[in-house]
Amino acid sequence: MSGAATIAVAVSQYMTEMEAYPENLSALTSKNGNRGPWLNSSALLDPWNVQYTYVKNETSGKFAVWSNGPDKKSNSTLNANKCAGDDIGVYSR
Repeated sequence: MSGAATIAVAVSQYMTEMEAYPENLSALTSKNGNRGPWLNSSALLDPWNVQYTYVKNETSGKFAVWSNGPDKKSNSTLNANKCAGDDIGVYSR
């Protein structure tokens, strides 16, 4: 949960500074002009060594970051507003 929360904070910071959500999590690991990076690339891997899932909806202003959990399969969606199955993550409000 803490890894997903760390990424969610970085996504929010990116949004504040860049006035748009990052297209993908890799965007958080690079400088953009005189801003960033917001994370190092090792922060993008969950405890099972799989990249966190990131989804966004610019229209609603919501995003979510989650680990697919030990089964390494995504069971969650942005519209559900909560993780499903063994997924572990954070949903914006």
